[in-house]
Amino acid sequence: FSDALPYPISVTSYHPSPSKRSSAGYYVSVYDILVALYRTLRSPVTAAEYASVSRSDVAAVTAAYQTRYRRIAEARLRDNEKRSGVRRVDLLKGKTRFVGMIATKHPDAWILQLA
Repeated sequence: FSDALPYPISVTSYHPSPSKRSSAGYYVSVYDILVALYRTLRSPVTAAEYASVSRSDVAAVTAAYQTRYRRIAEARLRDNEKRSGVRRVDLLKGKTRFVGMIATKHPDAWILQLA
């Protein structure tokens, strides 16, 4: 979970195998967490997700979207990214630096900390 994202990000073991089993059961690796974050945040925002953005946050989400595609130097790639529209990473309103994760009372849930 994160304050900026209205839904959990599910992390599963990328390659479940006997080597990913410990005495406590199966586990996920740092790689699994990073892949889940990348795939989730690169996904396009759905109409329902965009509709849930508060009026006060629309400008910040739009600015994050514009900053993201304008950073791309190659014109063709920049245009493709612009046409792809707002992605979930834009909902973070520019707070894209990974700070860490905080444990919750639920053993399988963590809070994503970003700056």
